Amino acid sequence: MFCRPIPRPQRRCKAIHRNVRSYSKKDHIEVTSFELPDAIKQASAGIEAILDAQKGANKIISIDTSALHQPPAPRHPDKPKPNKLESSLADAITAVGPMSVANFMRQVLMHPEQGYYVTEEPFGTRGDFITSPEISQVFGELVGIWCVNTWMQLGKPASFRLVELGPGRGTLMKDLLRAAKSFPSFYKAINLHLVERSPRLKEIQAKALDCKETDPSNVSTQIKAQGNLPEIPINWHVLYEEIPHEEDDMPMILIAHEFFDCLPINVFQTTPQGWREVLIDVDSSESANQFRMVVMKGENTASSMMASFPLAEVGERIETSPESIILVQKISQRIKDKGGAALIMDYGGDKPFKNSLRAIKDHKFVDPLLDVGSSDLSANVDFGSLRIAACESGVSAIGSVSQSDWLHRMGIMQRMAILMQNAKNEAEENDIEMAYERLTSETEMGQTYRFLTVYDSKLPIPAGFEEVEMSENAQ
Repeated sequence: MFCRPIPRPQRRCKAIHRNVRSYSKKDHIEVTSFELPDAIKQASAGIEAILDAQKGANKIISIDTSALHQPPAPRHPDKPKPNKLESSLADAITAVGPMSVANFMRQVLMHPEQGYYVTEEPFGTRGDFITSPEISQVFGELVGIWCVNTWMQLGKPASFRLVELGPGRGTLMKDLLRAAKSFPSFYKAINLHLVERSPRLKEIQAKALDCKETDPSNVSTQIKAQGNLPEIPINWHVLYEEIPHEEDDMPMILIAHEFFDCLPINVFQTTPQGWREVLIDVDSSESANQFRMVVMKGENTASSMMASFPLAEVGERIETSPESIILVQKISQRIKDKGGAALIMDYGGDKPFKNSLRAIKDHKFVDPLLDVGSSDLSANVDFGSLRIAACESGVSAIGSVSQSDWLHRMGIMQRMAILMQNAKNEAEENDIEMAYERLTSETEMGQTYRFLTVYDSKLPIPAGFEEVEMSENAQ
């Protein structure tokens, strides 16, 4: 749970991190045996949308299509008609073969026209799920206090970058900034950066934060002045890598709440021949699903990177998230170079997971391969691998710790008591009590949600992580 220097990690976490680090250095994408620009010319408009990011590439790419029926079986006459996103994905698979679970997740969530975060309302009681910041303002306020404490540990710099990955509806940042108003010097030092891909969510965030402009086409504006407090410059970025850092020495304080669970995962399964990647193929049966999971018969680049990973029983699966590890490496490098700290909050554990891919719609779990694009896709976060990635990048990391433990160390009891005293009636008191239970109870979010901090090794241990035991976390 703690590394300074790097502890001896669990074998599986270490193997995954080493494999991903090697994989990240390879400029190789697996699709089929032709140059990508030609594939784009041959593909339909739906395939073009999916492969748009690869236009202009001159890479030779390949895939083992042994797991795919050639040609694809005809659709069952009773099969439901696919939606637009399902049709686009099916066209791509028919043309170039089954796609990785990671690519499937990426398209389902962020397709520019039919992706879930582009078309659906994910957050809040009217959305598909409720996050901790939506349950109580206290959550965001305590995260704000953590940021203020970290800023003090940094020596109270006159200017710093406050970064949030995936701000959702802007609720967490709104509550954070409200708490920050009690610390004028901190508030005045903020240079705010939000990483958000969805233009629709970006507009919602701008309204929640009371920005001067709420046009989603704007990449920068200001949060309106608050009393004697100045305007806060705010910038939106599609990718974390777009945040500037080379032209100055501003330290960074980064928060990420339920962001890493949405990053794509690769899935592998043990076969008599070793690890093989699990892919998404078209399902032509009478099933309501348009897609199915298949296991590659041959080895590809991704599964070859699993060679050093301990084999399990035949049929057992394991999930990895190379994008998560690479992103933590980049965050860690910036913290090492410029100073700062990060707070990662999500659900998961300290070991790799076998089968955590899930879909949520209307606050219920649904089939991830059913009515694709209408439900949120996510997977448990492997905090152990993220911690190792941070430590091997030359910074310190502690966690994961439970949400309940972290909130109690940060003073949730005292803050809730103040809210109870100011409650206008019994109904408000009940709401406050229910929110506390939901955030901290072992049967609710208290243990399932975990916190990890990554910080400059020259700094003291960040708030909420003091006296963390060195023992293993329970999954």
